[in-house]
Amino acid sequence: MALNRPSIIVEGADASGKSTLVNNLSRHYGIYPFRAGPKPVDREHAEICMIYQTAWLTKTPCVWDRFTGISNVCNLPEIEDQNDLVMHAHYVRAVMDKAVIVICTAENLDNHEKAVYESEEDEKRMLRESQIVRNNYIRMAHDLPGVISYDFKVMKFKSLIRRIDHAFSKRIQRSSH
Repeated sequence: MALNRPSIIVEGADASGKSTLVNNLSRHYGIYPFRAGPKPVDREHAEICMIYQTAWLTKTPCVWDRFTGISNVCNLPEIEDQNDLVMHAHYVRAVMDKAVIVICTAENLDNHEKAVYESEEDEKRMLRESQIVRNNYIRMAHDLPGVISYDFKVMKFKSLIRRIDHAFSKRIQRSSH
């Protein structure tokens, strides 16, 4: 049944419960968890990641742990170049037709486990910018129709599953017309 479902993209600030949610959703739906890996280091790296990820998104249903086109907008608050903003907006729109987007909004910095690719500087930056990034994700969840906001401290997993299933059924109905 997984092949009839679109992918799920799980986004959110560091230490918001993304990886745990990806594992739980992957088990629940029986679809592959896909880890996007480290954040891009520059614009060219971001463009390559977005092209690759968008192509992958059209091929196989997965539960994504971050999607560069979304995470860069929220994690790089200093993006001011209009071309970069347009590029990211294009990719966000493209993925919204192919995936259900869940944004984790919980703050759980005490339980953050540093990823193997994170440096000490990455961890310091995360702590320094965590509230800005978290607010960016909350704003995105609020501003984009169809995006599901999830705080594991407030919403039960079963309630999230009902919302995702509802979003899946709406997409399937739209695509059959």
